[in-house]
Amino acid sequence: IKMKVKAVVFILLISIILGLGYSAFNFLSDEHVSRAVKLDGLLFDCVFDFFTREQYDIELIEKNMASMGSLTNTFSKYLQKTSPNVTFPRYDVHKEEGKPIVTIKIENIEFSEDFLSPENYELFKKQLGRGIEGQRIKNGLPIEIYTPTHLLDKDNLNCIFYVHGGGWALGSNINNFYENMLEHLAYYTDSVVISVYYPLSPRFKFPIPVDSSYFALQQVMKNYQQYKIDPNRISVIGDSAGGNIAGSITARSIEEKSLEYDIYRTVLIYPVTDYTMKYQSYTKYSTGYLLSSKTMNWFWTQYIPLSANRKNKKASIIRYEDEVLEQFPPTLLLSASADILLDEGLAFINKLDKLGCDVKNFIYEDNLHGYIMDPKKQSTLDSLKQIKLFIN
Repeated sequence: IKMKVKAVVFILLISIILGLGYSAFNFLSDEHVSRAVKLDGLLFDCVFDFFTREQYDIELIEKNMASMGSLTNTFSKYLQKTSPNVTFPRYDVHKEEGKPIVTIKIENIEFSEDFLSPENYELFKKQLGRGIEGQRIKNGLPIEIYTPTHLLDKDNLNCIFYVHGGGWALGSNINNFYENMLEHLAYYTDSVVISVYYPLSPRFKFPIPVDSSYFALQQVMKNYQQYKIDPNRISVIGDSAGGNIAGSITARSIEEKSLEYDIYRTVLIYPVTDYTMKYQSYTKYSTGYLLSSKTMNWFWTQYIPLSANRKNKKASIIRYEDEVLEQFPPTLLLSASADILLDEGLAFINKLDKLGCDVKNFIYEDNLHGYIMDPKKQSTLDSLKQIKLFIN
């Protein structure tokens, strides 16, 4: 086992060194993004490229996605001690007088064949078991509930229904990667945060991640009293691919009118909105800025293999009809300046704006895709502040 670990680390280091040498000339000249930030982005780009190279077997992809999450977490913990410019450090667990500021509880929404067959559900449980969350999962669709401790004795609280990112293939089954970020989101916004563990690609392709997230939101609204939340103040927030799902379930709730309560606010953090990948930011930040165009294409392939099927409006939310989009609740867009997804996020929020929706938009300079995960960044703290102001 030790030899295998050494071999993986050695190959990884070689990949990083080669990647740095190959890509340095392509991006170091960009005066709008600091060199330290670009090096962070290139590091992750090389790591992801190593773990996804020439992979077509679902079992292998799932194992490597979990391995990549473990390695990235471990490596970033080390870098956090040595560099102030780490892209993906874990948040420190905040405590006051030795006590946690947020309580975390896992519950399981009763399984439904509305979004997953019994056979696929057994595979879903296996997928969850690849991460340490698997040790705490029973039956059902898992949700995590984050409640600030100073609000435990309160009722009718603001609620954030959070859909995590990860290219529809990462996120819920790798070492609680979002747990610390969601603690901070709950604490800084004075909200109950409920995050869903939706089934991941490539085993569970579109529309299963969207359908399962929508089903979870339906159940949260039906059972709002047990979570001590105000059903009229449930906001939907998602980042990256999770922003895609958050936008999709917002649009679906308008089109189908199948939720018991209206979604109060929608917040999209550097979201995927369009399958075409034809925007200028895809060219400008194609390589070396953490999320590369090659990686994004890989994610789309795992989620929806046939490009023709990506035109579905539930996948490319910018393609929803105007009569649906014009009914969007107040919507906040948070973007990173050096991100291939920048322009498609702006295209979506501008479309809402032209249709008369209440929108707000913030672009954080010298930031890469995924910045919201870094607690040391001023952009992260300001984003949490903007979210709090927006939903309160």
